[in-house]
Amino acid sequence: MRKSILWCVAALWFVAVAVVPARAGVILSELCDPLNNFSADRFIEIYNPGPGAVDLTGWSVVAIANNVDALTWTLSGSLPAGQARVCGSTLASGFTVHFQNAAWTTAVTNQGSFNWNGKVGDGAKLIAPGNVIVDLINVPGQVFTDGDLVRNASVTSGSPSYVATEWTFTAVSAATSASPGTHNGSAAPPPGPVIANIVTSPAAPAAGDPVHVFASVVDTAGAITSVSCNWGTTSGSLTNVIPMSLVSDSTYQTDYTITAAVAGASVFYRVDAVGPHGTSQSTVRSYTIPGGGGGGGTPGAPTLTAVGEMSDSTLLVFFSEPVDPVTSQTPANYVVDGGRVAVAAVRDPAHTEQVLITVRGLTAGTRTLTVNGVSDVGGTTAFGITKSFNYIDVTIPAGYYNGT
Repeated sequence: MRKSILWCVAALWFVAVAVVPARAGVILSELCDPLNNFSADRFIEIYNPGPGAVDLTGWSVVAIANNVDALTWTLSGSLPAGQARVCGSTLASGFTVHFQNAAWTTAVTNQGSFNWNGKVGDGAKLIAPGNVIVDLINVPGQVFTDGDLVRNASVTSGSPSYVATEWTFTAVSAATSASPGTHNGSAAPPPGPVIANIVTSPAAPAAGDPVHVFASVVDTAGAITSVSCNWGTTSGSLTNVIPMSLVSDSTYQTDYTITAAVAGASVFYRVDAVGPHGTSQSTVRSYTIPGGGGGGGTPGAPTLTAVGEMSDSTLLVFFSEPVDPVTSQTPANYVVDGGRVAVAAVRDPAHTEQVLITVRGLTAGTRTLTVNGVSDVGGTTAFGITKSFNYIDVTIPAGYYNGT
């Protein structure tokens, strides 16, 4: 009999050891329902208290609203000990969302964050591979409405239910007043690539025009792994993915064009980039195909629609319509920040609304291009038109390749 009891005890100990994955070093660390811009900025954070990194393949976070599973984020990558990651929408402003889901802003009952407002039946669960729930919070009352609910620093393992003493609430007006991406003073994860100067070619697509997308992508932490353009005909469903390749310095171009659209149609697109430490996404942009056909130029003088950085000294200038080959290729007609005059200007023979200019001595930051004296093909001349753009210094630092 005694042997039987000992065998049962041993068996129970073995079962207890077998469920250790449920304490695999990742927890729900923060739930935020800010007072302002809540539809876009609500977020759920996870944290790895250690001791080692955790491979998030097969993991997921599920938002619970009114006791219903409202939305799921599929996790990926490795989460180092002492770092946090954020789940949220594609429209969040002012902070990094590592795992994005456009459906989080859906205005449908019991879907997305529509009913996720920190009241009865709201919360989240963290699911490990094998569909094992390793952490769960489902609040019994109004617990994190218009504020931020943060797991206390002493908590290093998940719980099968909400434990009030493990959490601290703070009212916040903005999500940026909370702590997305850091947990109780932990270091923020390395940022992902910086995506800037996104432009289309042609700048103002007409019916039947195939469209390329250009973007400047840099990552000071290391080499860019991949860049892509995601597009669709609705802002919440960018299911078409086009790889983008490096064409010069930090400028990437779509490998093939976005499908030509008909008059009146809208196209939405976003640029994604993967670097050595994270993934970044641009905001969702769009263009609408005009309802009528074109002719020899639009009424009035040409305007500037975009300026894209092509290298450390060249800028691609996009006009609203085809421009005259003489005035558009006069370098003196282009000045940056009131003092740096272009030294060269070449109109694209295939896309006559685009001009590549060369400007020396630009420094990083927001810059403004002013154009004077450029005419459209009908002879109407533009004076004093301006466009601001973000210039990124892509110059290789001295000694970078010394190998020291």
